[in-house]
Amino acid sequence: MCIRDSYITDDGTQRKDCLDFILKHNEKNPREAFSDDEIIDNCLTFFIGGMDTTSRVITFSIYYLLEYPSIKDRIVSEFQNLGVPVSKLTTEDIGKLKYLDAFLKEVLRVGTPTIDTMPRSAKSTHNLCDLKVLKGTVVKVGLNAVGFRESDFPQAFEFKPERWLDEEECSRRNPFAYIPFSAGSGHCIGKYIAAIEAKLVILHLLNNFKVSLSDKDYEMKKALRFVYEPVSYTHLTLPTIYSV
Repeated sequence: MCIRDSYITDDGTQRKDCLDFILKHNEKNPREAFSDDEIIDNCLTFFIGGMDTTSRVITFSIYYLLEYPSIKDRIVSEFQNLGVPVSKLTTEDIGKLKYLDAFLKEVLRVGTPTIDTMPRSAKSTHNLCDLKVLKGTVVKVGLNAVGFRESDFPQAFEFKPERWLDEEECSRRNPFAYIPFSAGSGHCIGKYIAAIEAKLVILHLLNNFKVSLSDKDYEMKKALRFVYEPVSYTHLTLPTIYSV
């Protein structure tokens, strides 16, 4: 079945999203057109790459919100001051929630779910600090390690969203000290929508439920499976509406 034929809605209109851009590219550039198999492969990449990573970021975020109640209260207060219902939030409104943004950055600093997927081949033999790297050596960046350099993140082992609100500290930081979505031309093209999705879920959760862990002694530890995720899980209790 042709993807184009199956991509029309019941009322005859056409969806407007990433797939639509690919299909329009095929129409305008038939000699450089993607095959149906290539389109399906790319869509699967977007789906798989965006689903597990974003869901794990949300999982980590909920844990840290419950681990640090004062941080949760500050996020709730910031949202209340915005004065916009969750269901009416726009991307511009979400951009005004600076502390929520700082919180999410801190979650990703102490542990991105993304695996180390940035291999680079050395173009020449050189020294990396006191380590000799031979030409052709494949080098990977430990995404879950770079966020703990004390020179970039003082008190790196403390969970402090406030560090992202300190303009002077941020200006001194190496631009590649925070790369949960990779960096450069190979960075994740879905990082902005992933952040918006995570923020919306957090706000909806805090807006509707008084969240707590069923196991009060639960401590989250992470392991690498398909992505980085908790070694074991516990249940949330959502007993009452929490009006924000």
